Amino acid sequence: MKPSNHPRLPFPRQPLVLALQCALLAVAPLAQAQTGERTLSEVLVQGVREQQSATGPVIGYAASRAATGTKTDTPLNEIAQAISVVTADQISDTGARTLQDALGYTAGVSAEQGSYGSQSTESFVIRGFEVQPYSGGILRDGMKYQPNVYNGAQETYGLERVEVLKGASSLLYGTGAPGGVINTVSKRPSADMLKELSVTVGSNRRRQLAADYGGALDDGNVWTYRLTGLARQGDSVVDFGYNDRSYLAPALTWKPSAATSLTLLGSYQHSKVTDNGNLPIRGTLQDNPNGKLPIERYLGEPGFNYFDNTQKTIGYLFSHAFNDSLTLNQGLRYFRSSLDYKYYQILGVESDLRTVRRRGRAFQDSTNALTADTNLSWKIRSGDIAHTVLVGIDYLSQHHDSDRANTAWAPIDAYRPVYGSAPLGSTQTDMWRLRQYNTGVYLQDQIKFGQQWVLLLGGRHDRTRQDQADLLVGPQKTTQKDKANTGRAGLVYLAANGLAPYISFSQSFAPESGFSRSGEQFKPTRGEQYEAGVRYQPANSSLLLSGALYQLTQTNVQTPDPADPDNYSVQTGEVRSRGLELEAKGSPLRNLELVAAYAYTDAKTTRSNNPDEIGVRQISVPRTTASLWAHYRLAGLGMAPLQIGAGVRYVGDRPGNIYGVPAEPAYTLLDAVLSYDHGHWRYALNANNLADKRYLPSPCYGRGCTYGAPRSIALNASYRW
Repeated sequence: MKPSNHPRLPFPRQPLVLALQCALLAVAPLAQAQTGERTLSEVLVQGVREQQSATGPVIGYAASRAATGTKTDTPLNEIAQAISVVTADQISDTGARTLQDALGYTAGVSAEQGSYGSQSTESFVIRGFEVQPYSGGILRDGMKYQPNVYNGAQETYGLERVEVLKGASSLLYGTGAPGGVINTVSKRPSADMLKELSVTVGSNRRRQLAADYGGALDDGNVWTYRLTGLARQGDSVVDFGYNDRSYLAPALTWKPSAATSLTLLGSYQHSKVTDNGNLPIRGTLQDNPNGKLPIERYLGEPGFNYFDNTQKTIGYLFSHAFNDSLTLNQGLRYFRSSLDYKYYQILGVESDLRTVRRRGRAFQDSTNALTADTNLSWKIRSGDIAHTVLVGIDYLSQHHDSDRANTAWAPIDAYRPVYGSAPLGSTQTDMWRLRQYNTGVYLQDQIKFGQQWVLLLGGRHDRTRQDQADLLVGPQKTTQKDKANTGRAGLVYLAANGLAPYISFSQSFAPESGFSRSGEQFKPTRGEQYEAGVRYQPANSSLLLSGALYQLTQTNVQTPDPADPDNYSVQTGEVRSRGLELEAKGSPLRNLELVAAYAYTDAKTTRSNNPDEIGVRQISVPRTTASLWAHYRLAGLGMAPLQIGAGVRYVGDRPGNIYGVPAEPAYTLLDAVLSYDHGHWRYALNANNLADKRYLPSPCYGRGCTYGAPRSIALNASYRW
C-alpha cells in the first residue's frame, strides 16, 4: 500500500502518551518488589462469578446478570426477552478492535461496515432490521449515545461489556428500530487495585500503547478512581490510508455509605482515519475482463480522504437507597462531537469497465446532545409475591449541524490510476440544522411468584419533536411532533433443574420524516414482537444455553403512493421477520471457554404498493449465520500458562433489491489466538481473518462495493500488577 501524505496524529506528543510514558517509569521498581506467579484458586474464581453485578466485570464469557433488559440488576434467566452479553474477556481474547468485531460471535446480529466503508462509523442488523446510532439503537451505560451516524465509533478498550437486547424495546429506551438496542457499559472504578500497561504492534504498521489504572484513594474506599487510556497509530488497508486514535476516560466514584453512590464519567476520543472507499461492482462482486481489483486500491485523490472526529463526554451515574425498598437512580451525560469528513463516490463506469466517473464529498458536522434518565425502584413483598416496580422519566435533546459539498474530478482508470486531478468545481449541497427533543415516562413491574414464576408488565408514553431546516433553501424550518404509547409483557418459569422457558410481547416506535401527497405528516413506524424462548444453566456451572423463536413486524412503512408513485409515499407497507436463535456461552469443561451461535432470519416485505417487493427478502440480511469460538488453557497438559483459541464465523448469502443493489455471496472467516501468561506478564498473538478471505460485508450501494477487512495480525504484551 502507498503511505499517507496527510498530517498524522502526533503520536509522541499526545498528552495521553506522555502520561503513559510516566506510568511506564513506575513499572520497574514495582516489578522488582512484586515477583512470582499470580494464581487464583478454583474456589475464588467460582466465588467471583457468583458475585457478578449487572455492570461489573465478569470472569470468562458467561454473564449471569444484566441491566439492559429491565433497567434493574436482574438475573438473565428472569428476563423474558433474548439478551446477549459480550464480556471484556471475550473482547480481549478475540482481539476485537471495534464494536462490530466484538459482536461478531453474537446470534442474530450482523455487523456491517459503515457508510462507504468508513472505519469510524458503525452499523448493525439485528433480527433483520438495521440498527444505527441515529435511530437510537446504540446506548452507553443505559442511555442513548452517538445521536448521529457520523459521530464516530466507540473504543472497545474502554468497555466492561456489551449487551444486546433483541427485538422491540421502546418501553425502556423510547424511539428506536424494532431490531433491538446495543448497550455498551463503561469501565468503572472499584476498590480493587488495578494497574495494567500494554503495548501492541501489528498489521498495517499498527503501534498501540494502552493503560488501565484504578483503585481506592483512601483507606475507607469512600473515593475510588479509574483512568483508561489508549494511543494508536497505523496505516489503513487502502493506499494513502491511516488509522490513528487517542482515547482517555477518567472515572471517579464517591461512596460515602452503602446507600449512596455517585460516579463521574468522562471521555475524550480523537480519531483520524481514512475511508476504505468503494470499488466498482464489476471487478469486486462481479467479474471484469480487466481482472479483479486489489483490496488496497483507492480511486479518490490523495489528501481528500479522511475522517477527523473528536468526541467529548461528561456525565454521572447516581444512586441513593432511601431504605431497603426504595432506591433513586439517575444518569446524565453531555455529548459533543465535531467532524471533518472527506471521501469519494463512484458516479458510474464507462463501457471499457475500467474508467470510473467520480466525485469528492465533504462533510463538516457538529453534534451536541444531552441525555438524562431518572427512575425510582420500589421493592414490595406480600407473602410469596415480590414486586420490583420501576417508574421513571428520560430525556434527550440534540442539536446537529451539517454542511455538505460535492467536488467534481476527472475520471480515473481503476486498474492503472493516475492521481493529481485538479478539482473541476465545488458545489455546496446542504446546510442542515436539526434539533430533536424526546421525553418519555415509563412504568414497569417485575413480579415474582415464589421461586418459580416471574411476570413482567410495563407501559410507556413518549413525545418527540424535530425541527429541521436546510439553510441553502431558506431559513424556514419544518417542525414534526409525534407521540406514542408502547408496552411490554413477559412471563418466565424457573424450573428447579435450571431451565427457564419464557414468552413475551414487546413494542417499538420510530418517528418518520416527511409528508404525504395530501400534506399530512407521516406517522411513526411501529414494531411488535412475539417471542418464545428458553435458557438453561446447569447447577454449579458457568455455562449458559439459550434459544429463542420470534416474529417481529414493522408497520407504517413507506411505500409508493399509487396516485403519484414517483414523488410521494403512503404508509401502508409492512416488513416481517421470523427467526430462530441459539447461543451457548461459558465453560462447558475445565479450562475451556466457549461461544457458539446460530441464527436463522427470514425477513421480508409483506405489504407494499409495488408488487415486485412483496415476499422479497430484506436487503443484505443473511438468512443463516453461525459462529463458534473456543479458548482453551493447556493446564491439563502441564502447560497452564499457555492458551490457544480459534474461531469460525459464517455469514450466509444476502439478497439485493429490485432497485439495482446486487445480491452478495456467503463467506466464512477464521480467527485464532495464542497467548502465554508469565507472572505479571501476558503475551498474546491474535489473527483475524486468518485465511485472508476476500468478502463483502455490506450492501453494494452507490454503484460500488467495499471489501471487508483482510487478514490482520496483532502481537500484544501486557503487564498487570
